[in-house]
Amino acid sequence: MATLAGKAPMNAATYYGIDARWGVGPESSIKLGARFLDLLDKLGPISPAMSHWQLIDFADLVERPLAQVRAEMTEFVSKNIILDDDDQPDPGNGYSLLARGAEIENEHTTPQSIEVWINGGSRWRNDASIDVGGSGHPQDPALVTYPIYRGALEALVSSWPCPWAEAHAFTPDPTPSKPATFPSTPEPKRPRHEFIFRWMLYLSAPLAAGLEAPADLIQEPTPGGGVILSAVRDRFDPTNPEHLRRSLLLWRIMEERVGKAEHPYGADGPGFPARVGPY
Repeated sequence: MATLAGKAPMNAATYYGIDARWGVGPESSIKLGARFLDLLDKLGPISPAMSHWQLIDFADLVERPLAQVRAEMTEFVSKNIILDDDDQPDPGNGYSLLARGAEIENEHTTPQSIEVWINGGSRWRNDASIDVGGSGHPQDPALVTYPIYRGALEALVSSWPCPWAEAHAFTPDPTPSKPATFPSTPEPKRPRHEFIFRWMLYLSAPLAAGLEAPADLIQEPTPGGGVILSAVRDRFDPTNPEHLRRSLLLWRIMEERVGKAEHPYGADGPGFPARVGPY
């Protein structure tokens, strides 16, 4: 079966994203703001859709253009502190940062837009995601390409202290829910590799040490001794058997190096502290 490339149609039921997670690390609002600006500036040259950034001010429930926020980024981060169960600011919970980019100004939250989420500065768990189309929107196939996702993955891990990160494709379970029965019989869990397909994987130096990855994976060393592994240089196609075979190789590496419970889905703990040093 031919791989997807160029302007070939994308499976409408497949969603693509980039995720990372790291544990506690000393991060002030000054440092968080500098990292966020660095990431957005690095994303800009990758695609015109990663421009005209609008930053979400959760405190005042407004969107503000990056040009307006840039000079007061530390104050902006401080306002976006995550609240505790009593709706009180809690520095231990960290800060939530959301930016939306678009090629055309004021056309955000569309299939042609980009959404960047960062939850950082927490004493428990920190994470990041980059998505095309934003939450609840379809994705423009023209923005789901290897160069864009590969570039965005590297921008993320070079700006934030991730011990690992991945680009993946996700296919929701097509099986319709069954009527409830009593006594209920629990449904067998569907293996994750059957609906979450790893496309690219970044491992920091400690996690990549001594790794002998299969030769048919694309392997690129990073400046700090890490590695970026990719299944294919096309858009990942969950219907392509060769793409699936290579995705499983990334699954095995992830399980061996990071752990079976370590994935950007669900409430599993990060397992690894923030990375120290370059990526």
